[in-house]
Amino acid sequence: PADPAKALAAHQAVYAVDSNNTTATHEMLRQYGARAQFDSAEFYARRQFEVEPNPRNAAVLAGLMAIARSPDAGAKVLDSLVRANHDALGNSAVQTARFSIDIMRGARDSAAAIAGTLSRSPQVPTQILGQGMLSSMAMYAGQLTRSVTLDDGITATLAARGGSAEIDGLTDAGMDILFRGRAAAGVRRLDAIVAGKQWAAAGPIYRPYLYVATLYARGGSPARARQMLARFQQEDPDLFRAVSEQSEIASARGEIALAERNATEALQECRSTRPLVGNGALECVGCRRFDVARALDLAGQTDSAIAEFERYLATPAPARQDAMDLAAVQKRLGELYDQKNDRPKAIEHYAAFVDQWKNADADLQPVVSDVRKRLNELRSREGQ
Repeated sequence: PADPAKALAAHQAVYAVDSNNTTATHEMLRQYGARAQFDSAEFYARRQFEVEPNPRNAAVLAGLMAIARSPDAGAKVLDSLVRANHDALGNSAVQTARFSIDIMRGARDSAAAIAGTLSRSPQVPTQILGQGMLSSMAMYAGQLTRSVTLDDGITATLAARGGSAEIDGLTDAGMDILFRGRAAAGVRRLDAIVAGKQWAAAGPIYRPYLYVATLYARGGSPARARQMLARFQQEDPDLFRAVSEQSEIASARGEIALAERNATEALQECRSTRPLVGNGALECVGCRRFDVARALDLAGQTDSAIAEFERYLATPAPARQDAMDLAAVQKRLGELYDQKNDRPKAIEHYAAFVDQWKNADADLQPVVSDVRKRLNELRSREGQ
């Protein structure tokens, strides 16, 4: 894959000659979004919309304005579009932008309605988009069974259309390790997957080396995680060296350092990452902040860890992964403030965690109950 810096320079040169070149504007807004330079990304999205004022480009501009300015600023773009062209209301890109803005506003019921509408579309790609939104919302709420069911449906649809099938058991292993507190069971699942026929049959490019390495590390098996990185390097050396893979490799190494309780190395690796979301169009600023906060927490730098977790919460929702990380952030912030005897802040974050997971799966409810119990104790002391 091309060096992103060289690609950006090339598209800047094209734009300098022809500011109406929408290939250049499109690539630059993606490049700047991937660098978290959201003001610059918005500039080129606006230019793209000026050159080609269609619903898709309006949706891209609205999404970036919601991040760079405010959700209301993005919503105004979409409202103006729909007033001028009512048919744009049914455009999937416009609906996706509305979904994102509703999530940023905390209007999750409205977001769920949009996702549901998309999931029932007669167009299969739009169905998959909506199902993915619903799956993410279910994971956010701790409804892991529903999330997995929706993901399985997406995988089956893609496989029926000639896409590559996901390796069986990987999602369940991730849920065991990341959410259910069943690290040993999750690691056993990973061992079986890596030794299984599906893994062997998949070409190296289709093997999720880095995700498996990350799960091994999060599951408390850093040696297996290092072995997985070594296999990736040996079995697909060209991809391992690719610029596009270096951030994710650094992230996996950061997870290994965390598992080995090497806070110094973890901080170094986590701070070097530039993870992407949104099909590679946005830097996942929150992902890095989540990892850095955990490294600072491991180092015993409580105030710095709190500050970094709070920065996560201040990051616009599209530039973080709330379905995966937000519950952990709220719970850990509650615990850290509790340790500092800052009862109002501990109450704030414990309450946010309990509200987020109040309808979580039954196997997550013991954790919710423990936090709720502590929350009630603190509220009693505060006279609430």
